[in-house]
Amino acid sequence: MPSMSPLPPQTPSPAAPSLLDDEAEISSVEQASALPGPIAKAKKKRIYPSDGKAPYGYIEGAGRGNGAAGAFSVAVSGPMHLPFGSDMARTREQKPAFVDQTLATRYYREKAKDILTRCEDLAHRTSCWVYIAVQHPAANSTFLHYASLKLRMEAPQELNQLHKDVGRMMSTLKRADRLQAIDATRYQQQADERVQMAEEQAREADARAQRAESETDRLRNELDARNRLLAKALEKK
Repeated sequence: MPSMSPLPPQTPSPAAPSLLDDEAEISSVEQASALPGPIAKAKKKRIYPSDGKAPYGYIEGAGRGNGAAGAFSVAVSGPMHLPFGSDMARTREQKPAFVDQTLATRYYREKAKDILTRCEDLAHRTSCWVYIAVQHPAANSTFLHYASLKLRMEAPQELNQLHKDVGRMMSTLKRADRLQAIDATRYQQQADERVQMAEEQAREADARAQRAESETDRLRNELDARNRLLAKALEKK
């Protein structure tokens, strides 16, 4: 039998990079390395959320397909937590809402462009259908939107109708929000006027009380003076 030469040692091939490595959100905890040396390297512990394991919770309002019946209905009372077809795990921790309106508007402008850029990248790299529209109540411009090339080419009429419906909805929301803001401003002005009127009435009442007290003191002094004069007149007699 011919002798078989041993196979050369195989070098392990590097693991194939994930398609999401360049986009995935990484939650890391810096840990000191146990390796000896003057420089301790920090390790990043990656967390990969899944629909079954969601360390950051689930995206409220996201779903697959048409969703559950009545998912778009408005809750009568309490917070709105309605089923929307399925649970999708958040890929990052949800941060608290902005309290400062200026910061919220600036964050909206910056983040909206980033989201549209990511939508374009998703559509370009995967050839998927994408449509998204965003608007902020305090924005001075019209709503922002993006439609992927595949969607624009394959369903232009449906996209046009969808875009008109979204535009009508955004306009309605903006008008309603402005009316609410006007009503709130009007109510605040009326409340301020009532407070100012009450303060003026209180000041006038204080002034009247001071005038009455001064008049009482004046009459008392006059009465005392008359009594003294009368007493002196009686003494002379």
